[in-house]
Amino acid sequence: MAGVLFNGTDLKATYGFVVNQDSERDTAELDSRETQLYDGMNGAHIHDNGYKTRIIKLAGQIYASSVSQLRTNVNALKAFLSAARSEAKPVVFPDEPDRTYNCKIYGRFVEGRVLNGPVHNALVMTFGCNLIMPDPFVNGEEQEIDFVGGGSVENPGAVEVEISAILYGDTWSNDHGEADVINGGSVSFASVNGHKYYSSFGDEIIEGDGTEKTVTNNSGETIDILIIDLTKKGELAPIMQEEFGVTDADELTGPQVREIVGDNYWEGVRSVGWNSQEGSEDFGLSLEIDQSNDHFFLCTAYVTYMDGETQKKVVGGLHFSGELHGIDDVRDQLESDGTLTRNIKREEKETDGSGNLSLSGYAAGTNCIVIKSDGTCQKLAASASVATGWNEETVTVLYVLEEAETETLVPFVLVDTTKHYPAKLELIQGENYILTDSILTYKVIYTPKHL
Repeated sequence: MAGVLFNGTDLKATYGFVVNQDSERDTAELDSRETQLYDGMNGAHIHDNGYKTRIIKLAGQIYASSVSQLRTNVNALKAFLSAARSEAKPVVFPDEPDRTYNCKIYGRFVEGRVLNGPVHNALVMTFGCNLIMPDPFVNGEEQEIDFVGGGSVENPGAVEVEISAILYGDTWSNDHGEADVINGGSVSFASVNGHKYYSSFGDEIIEGDGTEKTVTNNSGETIDILIIDLTKKGELAPIMQEEFGVTDADELTGPQVREIVGDNYWEGVRSVGWNSQEGSEDFGLSLEIDQSNDHFFLCTAYVTYMDGETQKKVVGGLHFSGELHGIDDVRDQLESDGTLTRNIKREEKETDGSGNLSLSGYAAGTNCIVIKSDGTCQKLAASASVATGWNEETVTVLYVLEEAETETLVPFVLVDTTKHYPAKLELIQGENYILTDSILTYKVIYTPKHL
């Protein structure tokens, strides 16, 4: 075997070390086993396995054209490998390019005599060393998966793994909708020519032509109706663009809009963790499994609850008190460790007698969203003086910052009457379900571990 990568360096290309033996690489020796008995199930079921530290024996030859070059290569190789005596380094074997063994150097180096090599003018020395793996599991390739709202993710590995996540802000407005529309009642609004509107009743896309549009409830019951000006919404979050294959919100179909905004009605303007009419609300991610996961009964450390007739377990979660906004192509960004990059600021402002409000610290060439106390909003070009047409009003304005601000949010454990979320994001082997706010887009990052 040749081309072993040690901490990213090809040992053959750099030091002339050709590895032809790596004994016990595929051996993970069992050290202990924890079993569990379950009522109504036959036998004892394996709950957890403990494995001994894995030791891999590397052996091969170092080639060079002269004795001096051979000694130079050997000394350089030993110095390079010795950096791994105190800290594990990644090792990749060419027959498993998608697996990473995190190893330390263990024991002494083994050097042989200098001999003539099989090729003319080549000299060779046998060389060997032992690699010890404090963590007996082998890392697979890092996975990055994008989500819009809830979803599911598969852990193909042999053990639970922690994941990290990046959460992105977004902002949507209910521009003309109404709550509690009785059967036979309707919602009417003046449309803007060329704009497209989403109606949650029937997931209809309405083409604006400058006339009044009416949505009539003929469902037979009282319902809430969202009316969203998709053209005013503008550009979608990058993850949404990739998911739905469009750039702007007014290119979406009705069912796609519902997939993004969900089934819950809201008034005014809604961002992740904030609503113009109701204020702040906690947000985050939670991970759950159900009985379709083969490890369901083996996972005993978390709370079990009933979702209708389906039994589920909460296996982790991170929640935050804060808010994430998104205007056009600019988003707030929150990492799962609590690091928040604030690109959009929310402030209360007073308009003057001419309906103007003053802004400072905004990014040139961007838009802002101005919201009245009743939830009515406008999307306007940001400037030092923004003309709203609303005289002497107290308004809320969301605007893009010229320079991003950074702060730290502290993740916490969410507890309610049925669920208790451990304050971590951990994937159980098999299928895991992610629950979250419908308008939230996010990326999960994890590395599966294999035996």
